[in-house]
Amino acid sequence: MERDFLKLNPRFLIDKDYHNEFLCEHLNDSKWSYKIVHKLSNKIKLAWTDEKLDNNLMKRTIAKKVELIIDLKTNKIKMETIIDLLPRDSNYIKPIKKDIKFENKFITLDLECYGIKNDNETKLIPFLVGIFNPIVKLQKCTNLENIQLYDFINLELLNYKYSGYIIYAHNLSSFDGVYILNHLVKLSEIINIRIEPLFRDRKLIQIKVYYGYIKSINKYRYSIIFRDSMLILLSSLDKLSKTFLNDHPELQKDSKSGKDLINKIINKSKIEIDTLLKDNNFINDFKKYCIQDCISLWYILDKFNNLIYNKYQLNIHNYPTLSSLAFAIFRTHYLINIKIPKITGDIFSEIKHSYTGGHCDVYHLYSNKETRLYDFVSLYPSVMLDNKFPIGLVNKFIGNPLNNGLTIEYLYNDNILSFIKCDIFVDKSIDRPVFQTHLSLPGNNSIRTIAGTGIFKDQWIFLPELIEYQRLTNNKIRIIEETIKEGYLFESGIIFKGYVSDLFKIKQSVTKNNPWYLISKILMNSLYGRFGLKNKMQEYILLDREEIENFLHYSNKENCDDIIEFEDSNKSFIIFNKIVNDLNSSIPIAAAITAYARMKMAPILLDDSIKVLYTDTDSFVIEGDLLTLENGKYSYLLHNELGGLKLEQIFTEFIALAPKLYGGILEDNTEFKVKVKGFRDRVEFDILKTCYLIMKNQFY
Repeated sequence: MERDFLKLNPRFLIDKDYHNEFLCEHLNDSKWSYKIVHKLSNKIKLAWTDEKLDNNLMKRTIAKKVELIIDLKTNKIKMETIIDLLPRDSNYIKPIKKDIKFENKFITLDLECYGIKNDNETKLIPFLVGIFNPIVKLQKCTNLENIQLYDFINLELLNYKYSGYIIYAHNLSSFDGVYILNHLVKLSEIINIRIEPLFRDRKLIQIKVYYGYIKSINKYRYSIIFRDSMLILLSSLDKLSKTFLNDHPELQKDSKSGKDLINKIINKSKIEIDTLLKDNNFINDFKKYCIQDCISLWYILDKFNNLIYNKYQLNIHNYPTLSSLAFAIFRTHYLINIKIPKITGDIFSEIKHSYTGGHCDVYHLYSNKETRLYDFVSLYPSVMLDNKFPIGLVNKFIGNPLNNGLTIEYLYNDNILSFIKCDIFVDKSIDRPVFQTHLSLPGNNSIRTIAGTGIFKDQWIFLPELIEYQRLTNNKIRIIEETIKEGYLFESGIIFKGYVSDLFKIKQSVTKNNPWYLISKILMNSLYGRFGLKNKMQEYILLDREEIENFLHYSNKENCDDIIEFEDSNKSFIIFNKIVNDLNSSIPIAAAITAYARMKMAPILLDDSIKVLYTDTDSFVIEGDLLTLENGKYSYLLHNELGGLKLEQIFTEFIALAPKLYGGILEDNTEFKVKVKGFRDRVEFDILKTCYLIMKNQFY
């Protein structure tokens, strides 16, 4: 046995020169214990046990950390399992403490813009900036025709009194944020400030500005942060003001006057706009509108912060996004005696392939029959409520357990959840395939998610999802068991029941115009994504343009994600990716949540007796009525409780041209509903129908 062990483990030398001694103990007829002991110190350098299994196999357990399944005929390892990859407590997400002190140091900001068309493009030009905070008696609106924004920021905001303040603008992540960043770069060429923008997935999260430089100690005394309030309150300012300020109509956004003013300046020539900007009445009216937006946003955030602090003892200003706030609530109040592993490195890189998100697809372009749009009530929170999720110890196996006398129950049972790498078969007879995989498109290296038929090689999958598809399709979708190559085994547990049920009770207990209705809804739906946070952070370097070429020449160009150039400035931001290995995230949980959600949609999509026209993550459009279909076999799903199916719309005519691009005529034939992703303006149903007829004539 000593000789056999050394063949497999040559790094261990056992001879008198190394003062090691080999000890063996016969435990029973099929099990032996071995130790390598240092003679001088009497310390155990290595301990392992061998247990003979059936079919000429032996299981070797080394230091209680590695299990080897060995073929005794060939003396080769058939499967290796590494037990508990994350042994230290620091590798698990920890609870956090409540905020002791309530702070409300923030200012709201708003930019008003007009557009100038040039070569079929519209260039936005800000002409007013407003700021507001009633506590420090700050209320100012300035015409940017008379002062540059960077001068305004320097004069009004870079004040020692506002150090530590958050400056919120609604929808900062789009045009406003880039415009402000541009002017901060210009300001950095005039005075000594340091700018630290935070990007994630190319989205601007915040901009931190350090000022008050002290040369003798090479430090800045003060700082402020620009943030997007849309990232923490996911709704329009108009809707938020009606929800949070329903008892104070004087503080609400003035949408009517805003529309009237915008209509006066939209689609105008440069000459017409210049004339309007010289009209004092017009400018004064727009200033009132701009300040009113600042006032509304301030009181919305103030009320939101008070509500969250009073219930959870957390300050919203410590969290730049809604998902980070939801995660903090979970960690403060619900992460009790639960070991959620931080997943980074190779485990992250491999399991992320199974994280594919919601299913969005078009099956039929057109129907002139009665169709119904059904929507699951809080689909993701509903699957988070009672399902088990991967937590605790993480074991990795290399090899195929099913070839070693083990069964699928070894990989999936009441106590174990697995992610495995294998081939997947999807029968071509399935019209609406539900197994999703990532596809890398040639040319631009972009990744797309597809659901197709055929054999998919070397797929990382969440095992319970494929077992469910096998059951629903009578093995027309299945794991090709002999192709299992490796995988991760997790302990399992219910971890979100308290969080989800408490928030859903709040949502049910209040009316729709109560702020807690919106708060509970967005908090329920924002937690899961935080667990799937990518292990890449985007950092930056601010360089003169002539320095960029040298920087890219001597650095790793593959890590360079973007270059942001600024008008009227010689500087540019180089945005590059950095791998972060200590994030409080756990992608197996995010992957499991989305998989459970797809599993809940799958029975409808795989049922050939239902004509599904369109599906999108948590909703679908079908011909007919689920209530009466096949004696109402899905009627049990039709309720408004958590996870139930809610009938949203009935159409007499429906068109779906592509994912996120659909519309229909409502049952009274007087209204229509059209959804076009990324397009806010109203789109006529007739336009969709014209596009459909063109496609039909061209391709069919």
